Amino acid sequence: MKKFILVFAICLNLVFAANSPKSEKNLRVFGATPPITVLLQILAPETLVGLNYKPYPEDLVFMHPHVQKLEVLGMLGGGKEASFERLLSHKVDVVFVEKGFKSRDKFEKAGIKVVEVETRDLNLLPKSIEKMSEVLGTKERGKKLASFVTKALEISQNVNKTLTKTNATQKRIYLAQGEDGLKSECGGTLFVLLNAKNAVTCSAEMANSRVQLNFERLLLAQPDAIFVREIRLFNTIKQQKKWQTLHAVRTGNVFYAPSSPSNWLMRPPSVLQSVGVVWALSSLYPELVSPAVSKEFAFSFYAEFLQSLNEESYQRLFK
Repeated sequence: MKKFILVFAICLNLVFAANSPKSEKNLRVFGATPPITVLLQILAPETLVGLNYKPYPEDLVFMHPHVQKLEVLGMLGGGKEASFERLLSHKVDVVFVEKGFKSRDKFEKAGIKVVEVETRDLNLLPKSIEKMSEVLGTKERGKKLASFVTKALEISQNVNKTLTKTNATQKRIYLAQGEDGLKSECGGTLFVLLNAKNAVTCSAEMANSRVQLNFERLLLAQPDAIFVREIRLFNTIKQQKKWQTLHAVRTGNVFYAPSSPSNWLMRPPSVLQSVGVVWALSSLYPELVSPAVSKEFAFSFYAEFLQSLNEESYQRLFK
């Protein structure tokens, strides 16, 4: 596996060098959160000065050679906090932050431009991509990326229209997170995009947050389908007897959401959700969105913005 990744990375670096997106401006930028940084890696990778967290080896093969070598600086406003002094030492011109960023004045007084974008809701992403592209000088690439997101949203809306027209029942799903699979999401637009209901009922105070539960609660919920974030958990679910007590597991409706170079469905909620939403819809409603359509969508996205996939590398994303 490691040898494959190394050889694959060397080959991809050559392709990246030839097809790297070029920013019209000689900027040095930093993304405050992983969703923003993923966008920057696609729109203008050579402008980045640092990452929010250390990538996994399997993620590196989909990253620009410049990005592969960047140091981890942390985040702004959450998680491991990036040092203001370190950002200054990197001579950052622009920081892209989430809406509501509280330290704008400090950065602007230091001569660093602060640009607020909304990246955690796929519906708002096209406008944020357009805004970022204006600053980065990558308008054409931004238009292409926004069109992919818009297409994913249209596919979701078409599924919704069909389900509404036929009075079909929405699937109840569980988003399994953590090594034990007992962490999940309490709400958010993802469930709406998937035309599904959350199998886990949460209080109003927990909306849009992460919830910890026990297996007994999951057993009572009996979801129709389970989407898994961690590959180890996915393999555990297939092997452990207790998981077989869930209808979704017995019927084979457990799906691993790929995470290279970022998770397709869950945390962090990046632009890769556009690929993940189409894939998840094909898993939930294959009669409405065929697996062939979702596969073609993924192939097109990766070829345009990351690295071209073949059948082997596509299947490897799910392992």
